[in-house]
Formats: sequence, structure tokens, C-alpha cells
Amino acid sequence: EDNLELRASEEVKTKRFEIELEEALCDMRKDTQLVIVDVPGINEADMSKKFKNYVESHWNTFDCVVVVMDGRQGVNTEEQVSLLRLVKANLESKKDVPIVILCNKIDDQDDEEQEELVLE
Repeated sequence: EDNLELRASEEVKTKRFEIELEEALCDMRKDTQLVIVDVPGINEADMSKKFKNYVESHWNTFDCVVVVMDGRQGVNTEEQVSLLRLVKANLESKKDVPIVILCNKIDDQDDEEQEELVLE
């Protein structure tokens, strides 16, 4: 219910969770924080503009960007191409940050057809 309310909003609203881990995810200085911004639904037609605007307006605050894409489909929809263009445009015009493309939904590492889509 809470997520539906957040998605229905005209503007992107943020939620902050403080999580304590038994082991650190990575080595960090004591005066730094790891902040993860999860932007859902950037490819959904009714959400696209709102979340793309959020990403563009906050790009300069990012130190790394992780783009999650469906590895079973490859880059074969206008939404996926548009998302990659958004990332490229912000890299070139705003701040150059490391980009990680994370392919999800890949269950069989030995599937040659899936491997071709991932390499795409």
C-alpha cells in the first residue's frame, strides 16, 4: 500500500532506511556513507517521465550508476534504448561516473542464446 501511494505521487518521494550490517559491504572511510537510490519503474509508460526527470536532476549527486536490465530480452525495446541514451547523455553532459549494467533474470549460464543477449 505504501509503494502504491509513493508511485501515485506527482513527484518522486524518497524514503530513508538506516541499516546496520554485521560485516561491511566494502572498505570505506569513517566519514562516508553508502547511499543507494533505487528508482523503480523508469521504463513503465506512466512512470517514465517522473523518474527520468528525477535521475537527470540528481545525476551530479551520484558516484556510480547501476542499470538493471532484463538479460533474457537484450536491448530490444525502445524503453531500454531510451534508458541507455539517458545514461549516456548524462555521462557526457553532466558527471562522468562508473556505470554497471546488471542483467537480471538469467537462470541458465550455459544458455548460448541468453549469452548472446547479455553480450549485446
